[in-house]
Amino acid sequence: MLATSALALTAACTEEPEPDIKPLPPMPKLVPGTAQAGVYADFLRLPAGIPLGGYTSRDAAFGGTRTRPRDLRKSPWAHKFHPSAGHLTGVPLQALWLSNGDRHLVLLKVDLIGSFDGLVGRLERSLSQATGMDMTGSVVMATSHSHSAPAAYFQSLQFALGFDRYDPRVLDRIAEQAHDGALSAFHQLQPAKLGFGIVPDFDPLDDNRVFRDRRGENDHLLSPQGAPALKDPAARLLKVESEAGELMAVAIHVGLHGTLFNDDNAWIHWDAPGAVAWGLSSALEGVPVLHFQGGGGDISPAGRG
Repeated sequence: MLATSALALTAACTEEPEPDIKPLPPMPKLVPGTAQAGVYADFLRLPAGIPLGGYTSRDAAFGGTRTRPRDLRKSPWAHKFHPSAGHLTGVPLQALWLSNGDRHLVLLKVDLIGSFDGLVGRLERSLSQATGMDMTGSVVMATSHSHSAPAAYFQSLQFALGFDRYDPRVLDRIAEQAHDGALSAFHQLQPAKLGFGIVPDFDPLDDNRVFRDRRGENDHLLSPQGAPALKDPAARLLKVESEAGELMAVAIHVGLHGTLFNDDNAWIHWDAPGAVAWGLSSALEGVPVLHFQGGGGDISPAGRG
């Protein structure tokens, strides 16, 4: 009897319910229009003493004695991670607002260790309220993945291992300043011209001047050309000009891990991704250059890190 019941229960458990598959919503109708663009570029205002993200070895809960600041500083902004000493560079905050007069796309770039959906959703809601338009699904926040960037803003217990404990004061500062930067770009919308391109050998495989392969364990994987996929040497570019041909902004998409500084660094720094963007901006006489992180998980800055 017991065996029969067990078999019956087993049979019942194997019958999985049919999944409730809902059809995808229809794609919005695309309306032709003139390209418009607005640009904002500044720096986040965040306090010294805020913890840096990226390296779990900075977590005092895991020992962290090797990475502890020598003066044993304390900070009300740090919880389990060691506090930072101050700024060696700023934390760039950039916004590129694109529109065709009907639909809008906001590209936000912040030199932080990472972003998350809670922050993006908050910005979608605040920008919708400020502009009177539905900005749901129209906000992209990219980060540099610098391991010397401020942390403690992630609303996730799992990511506390790399970000320190969540501090709502830090998230509020980031969200409010990102909102203001995006809104400033919106108010500067003007007719624009957009150009896209690719530099196949931005950093050739046999050069490694900018970045290099990070791990050898996956070198057996091959590229579409049949060669070892050590790194992607290409850079993808977006060029934004005014209607009169004046350069407004450049976006570059390339993988580059933000680990030029090691875990014992206590200074806020934009690291390798920010240095590349800042160097290109300087060569373009201060035109904002937004670096969008590519497949940088297996890519380290050239030299060390």
